[in-house]
Amino acid sequence: MPEPTRSANRAREGTCHAIRHVAAAALILISAAAGTAAAQYTIDSWTTENGLPQGTVTSVTQTPDGFLWLSTFGGLVRFDGINFRVFNTVTNPELPNSRLTGAVVDRDGQLWIMTEDLVLMQFRDGRFSKVEIPMKNLRGIQMHDGRMGVASYTEDELIWQDGAFVPSTRRVPPGAAGMTRISAKPAYGDEQITWYRDDRGMAHRFVGDRLTRSVALPPGNVAEDRTGRLWMKDPQRGGDLLCFDGATVTSYGRKDGLIGVEILHTMEDRDGTMWFVQPQGLARFRDGRFTSFTKADGLPDSHIRSVMRDREGTLWVGTQGGLARFTEQPIVTYTTRDGLTADNTYPILQDGRDDIWIGGWPGLTRYRAGAFENVTAALGLAPQLRPSITALMEDRDGAMWVATLGRGIKRLKDGRVTTIIDETVDWNYYAMFQSRNGDVWIAGDRGAHRYHDGVLDPALHLGAAASVFHEDARGVLWVGGVPGLFRYERGAVTQLGERDGFTGKRVRAIRSDPDGTMWIGTYDSGLFRYRDGRFTRYTTAEGLPANGAFQILEDDQQRFWICSNSGIYRVARSELDAVAAGGRRSVTAVRYGRDDGMANQECNGLGRPAGIRASDGRFWFPTQGGVAVVNPDGLAKSLPPPVALLDVKVGGVSASSLDRIEIRSGSTSIEAKYAALTFVRPELAQFKFMMEGLETDWNDGGTDRTARYARLPYGDFRFRVIAANREGVWNEEGAGIDIIVVPPFWRTTWFMALMIALAASAAYGGHRWRLAGIKQKQAVQQAFARQLIDSQELDRKRIASDLHDGVSQTLVVIRNWARIGVPTHLGDIAEAASQALGEVRNVVHDLLPLHLERMGLVEAMRDAATRVGDASGIAITTRLDAVDSELSTETALRLFRVAQEGLNNVVKHSGATTASLDLTLVPGHVRLTIEDNGKGFQPGDISPTSAGDGFGLVGMAERARMMGGGLTITSAPGRGTTIIIIVPRTAGSTGQQGGGHAGDGTDSNSDR
Repeated sequence: MPEPTRSANRAREGTCHAIRHVAAAALILISAAAGTAAAQYTIDSWTTENGLPQGTVTSVTQTPDGFLWLSTFGGLVRFDGINFRVFNTVTNPELPNSRLTGAVVDRDGQLWIMTEDLVLMQFRDGRFSKVEIPMKNLRGIQMHDGRMGVASYTEDELIWQDGAFVPSTRRVPPGAAGMTRISAKPAYGDEQITWYRDDRGMAHRFVGDRLTRSVALPPGNVAEDRTGRLWMKDPQRGGDLLCFDGATVTSYGRKDGLIGVEILHTMEDRDGTMWFVQPQGLARFRDGRFTSFTKADGLPDSHIRSVMRDREGTLWVGTQGGLARFTEQPIVTYTTRDGLTADNTYPILQDGRDDIWIGGWPGLTRYRAGAFENVTAALGLAPQLRPSITALMEDRDGAMWVATLGRGIKRLKDGRVTTIIDETVDWNYYAMFQSRNGDVWIAGDRGAHRYHDGVLDPALHLGAAASVFHEDARGVLWVGGVPGLFRYERGAVTQLGERDGFTGKRVRAIRSDPDGTMWIGTYDSGLFRYRDGRFTRYTTAEGLPANGAFQILEDDQQRFWICSNSGIYRVARSELDAVAAGGRRSVTAVRYGRDDGMANQECNGLGRPAGIRASDGRFWFPTQGGVAVVNPDGLAKSLPPPVALLDVKVGGVSASSLDRIEIRSGSTSIEAKYAALTFVRPELAQFKFMMEGLETDWNDGGTDRTARYARLPYGDFRFRVIAANREGVWNEEGAGIDIIVVPPFWRTTWFMALMIALAASAAYGGHRWRLAGIKQKQAVQQAFARQLIDSQELDRKRIASDLHDGVSQTLVVIRNWARIGVPTHLGDIAEAASQALGEVRNVVHDLLPLHLERMGLVEAMRDAATRVGDASGIAITTRLDAVDSELSTETALRLFRVAQEGLNNVVKHSGATTASLDLTLVPGHVRLTIEDNGKGFQPGDISPTSAGDGFGLVGMAERARMMGGGLTITSAPGRGTTIIIIVPRTAGSTGQQGGGHAGDGTDSNSDR
């Protein structure tokens, strides 16, 4: 809150300050009629828009591992406070249908589910299994002394015991023989409280076998709370609720806050609060009055299906429209609705009569006997002035001193008002303090004044405003203000600054411990500890939620409660001491704000006192939205949250087990997701994780629920995660999973030993092995050379055959016709000669294509593709870059032969309908690609020693090797074949014959 100036005082007079209310629909405030401690709740809700599979939540239960389980008409739902996981007929086909009417957990932790068509299922390890019920006219499932039972409309109850249903052995006390049981609930120890009604209408209470009470009650069931009151319906008044306290009967109905007269279910809290489920909503009975909750109050729907308290005391309500959570707030806020004169409050003081005085802007409020009272008029000021109160003090005579903004200081004693400083003094006052010698010190805009025997003495000129006083055990007066921290001793003023280790400004709070340790709070410079002449500073860097500390109060557990502009926070004094001693780097602080019951989390710290610890132990803090009151002793005992691993992924794939993972190959990246199963502000849960075997210290995960490791080495590890709830209570055991990264066999110990033995053997026979390798290589080369010679011989035989069978026969015919000399044969002779000439040209082209010498490699390949396509009927497309200038003549010829062989293979073996021939330039190389859509083959089946035409591929590979390149084959049965040959550019080695021409990069013979 900005500090006021004198020039602003008059502008504030008579002005109604606007209070900013941030309305939270989930915030419900219920104040007791007498003004005692209010019960304040936050109602959070989840519907199908937030992840529920269906809106009707028929039951809510909690398993021992901490998860919440919901039965819905859309399946079974597991909830960790943040995320839902749904089990239905899609994820679990063994489930007969997804419409579930109930779920219960027995004392063994077994989860039982009932479907809408009365099928009973067990749920274990993510799977459902059906359980047959030997009973007709089934009514539903229920718990019996911690064991699961089933009830019928016509048969006795059955319970699940040792893997089977057996008749219930519920023991009836001897004195209740022949009576009807009307109520039962557990009592202390192993005994149980049961109520029975006899045929005369009398109700009898048994604790175990002992009859302890007999009363006349109306017919129907009865519920007994922990105070001994009996709750039942009133049949005479249409179902009103009756409460019998042992002496009197009280009837409750709509007039008392109940929504209706029908009560479906009754539940009692651990603090004695009674909850009544009604068809139109939920009713709460506490401090003698009812409060009802409906959809208008934040429930997703007014039709209640189930109510449950979890292990932390949080109330869960299943409705027809979704799930609701009632979280009781640790902070109660009082505002003008409760009787305060203003919501913008500043000084708060409790006097010797235990009255609490609250200074507002404007007005003065007194809290007495559980009620707030406007006592502004007691200051003797005209009502229209509406003074803003800046400081309060009670002197040793029991008089109340009240400082106002621009209206001076008044003293109230026995109904009389005395003016200490009138409004003509041009000052604002922020603190008043009476020292041991009786002097009153007043802090204001220009420093600190001393008031002694009716005289105001400007004793301390600080150069700026003072705001707080504190007298230590030695009688030294400490003064805090805008310039910093001052010490007043024996008439001398000393400022403690940077040379002393104090770097704070705008000091707002000073306190001292019995051991002499001083604590100094500032507006925004942090919290300081002063001990043995040394200052220790604490800010957000050391774990504080804020750098402001307007007031410092201590509870019985030696925890500081501090207010700031960011709310109220709590920190253990021992942790602060440990940081000062170097034993730890940071503290664990808990911050409370709007979600915890504060109407406005911005606290005010300019007026003093800026908060008190009242005589009943409760803390009162002033805020811009009323007075925030917290009872540290009334906070529920915080339990360490169970920690659960939700998923562990290895290389992006979820592990099948969350107990142990063994990685034998592939990626070793780990991603672990986890949850802290606390449902009180679960989003504030903190996590730490570690990979034991790899790390020795915990990683601070903050509120992130995922841990990631990019790679794990070989070895045995255990991933561990621990968590703390929002109160900073840690579950040190947490959860974990063993992760074993198995090395390949060549990294194992036995293999290394084997390698050492083999190395010794290799040293002995190394030379012979090398010689044998050389001989084997020579043999392979010789075999390949023989095969190459055989291939060349086959080419010669093919050429001779072509010349003999084609050209020779044609020439014989021409010779015979010429001998006859018949003129009519001249045309035949010319045609035969042309045919012989074409055959010769084909043979020559196969031996050395003229296109290659005359037009270059590109045109030769284009011509070859055209010829093969025309002859075979296969549609062959070409894409030929201008590579002629990049290759030597020898390389161009070899690459052409490879292309010829590849096209021949397509025609002979592929059975393809389409093919492509690509010749492209790549950096430093030329790439030839031959691809078809044929039947394909297994490349591994082809070798230099394989029979038949496989040698063509081997020859292609050998030519590629001779060109300094390489050949790769990609093929599979039914998926065609792709052959890629990459050779280095060789231009300039022998020169390039002929020219070259490249088209537009894509050529097709489809238009021929």
